[in-house]
Amino acid sequence: MAALALELSLRYTTIFDQLESPAPTYRPNYLSNLSQVVNKTGHITEGGFRLSKSIETTLAEAIENEKGCKIVVLGDSFVFGAGLPEQNRWTTLFQSKISNKCKVFPVGKKGWTVYEYLNYYDKNLSRLNIDFVILTIVSNDPHPRGTYRQFKFPPETMTRSNDNEIANRLGIPQLVYFRKYLYSYQYVEAIVKALLDSYTPSVGSLKKPPIVSYGYRNWELRLWQPDTFDAYKESLNTFAKDTKHNFGFLSTPTSNSKDQKEIFTKVKIFMDEAGYTHVATMNELDALFDGKLRPRNEWANLGDAHPGKKQSELYAEKAVELYETINNRKYE
Repeated sequence: MAALALELSLRYTTIFDQLESPAPTYRPNYLSNLSQVVNKTGHITEGGFRLSKSIETTLAEAIENEKGCKIVVLGDSFVFGAGLPEQNRWTTLFQSKISNKCKVFPVGKKGWTVYEYLNYYDKNLSRLNIDFVILTIVSNDPHPRGTYRQFKFPPETMTRSNDNEIANRLGIPQLVYFRKYLYSYQYVEAIVKALLDSYTPSVGSLKKPPIVSYGYRNWELRLWQPDTFDAYKESLNTFAKDTKHNFGFLSTPTSNSKDQKEIFTKVKIFMDEAGYTHVATMNELDALFDGKLRPRNEWANLGDAHPGKKQSELYAEKAVELYETINNRKYE
């Protein structure tokens, strides 16, 4: 009876949906599907980039054909604006703040790693006439996947394990069929897996791949260990050494959690030591939420933990600050 009551509650109520939790272990299907609709707003190019207006050429050709001042923003799903309507993402808000000065081109795709977006820049944009390049820093950027210059990481270099899923733990693969049809199975599995993942350490290294992590949190924190972090820093140093464009870095944390603060402290130390033009945002982000953990209603949407509109406004303002710094440096 308890199992039936849980199933009916999950299907017809929101009692167990954890809608108030800033760090939920369970996200029901209807919330997970929200972003699929929202992400289609704006204009998606054949190459998978999200723009405010449609173009009849490739993105690289559109950038080359633009006559005025041009800013390219390199990044991943944060630049794409995952989970938000196109008009609310930070790159669009940034454009509105400098509309009389420069044209902003958001060059970002969902899931891109630093190696993938630097490779796109290297192959398609590095020789174009571009006034400024802003490289965004997101906490999952160092994922070792993709090819850029001397960096060659196949997809299996670092993975997240499903060993702690109920079917795999019990050695009964047929149980996965319950996940498709039973909300109660999805709910229990999400909680059990999150608990087991939190106690299962990552294994492997770049010298002895694959790196296998358990759960998103452990996976993300593993990205900032010396081997993967060093490769990330070297990739940015390679870009900085070879680019002909004026550039700077903008940190865009997911939230003001303890983990994110630790990650972006490492970023700031690296940026300061390297002497790069960099705008950090964690202090302002923390103040935005009065020092408390970012609430669920400030996500991109209730099913997507990407930055919401309030964060987007902050990152747009800090992007203006970065642009002005790079522009002033240009004439020194």
